[in-house]
Amino acid sequence: MQYFTPSVEGLARAGYTHGLKISAQGLDKRFTQEACELMKRVLETALAQVVTRFFAPTAFKVFSVN
Repeated sequence: MQYFTPSVEGLARAGYTHGLKISAQGLDKRFTQEACELMKRVLETALAQVVTRFFAPTAFKVFSVN
């Protein structure tokens, strides 16, 4: 599997299409290693909540006695 690594300019353009008004330089300045770690934790937590809410209840039905 290949991973796509967008440029800072590409990220700024993508953000702009969703209403985020920031330049590539501004994004580069603000998206520090600490900001990256925070975003990673936020996304991991959100994904865990989605999996728990939508998939976990049905995942164990195969073990149901009913």
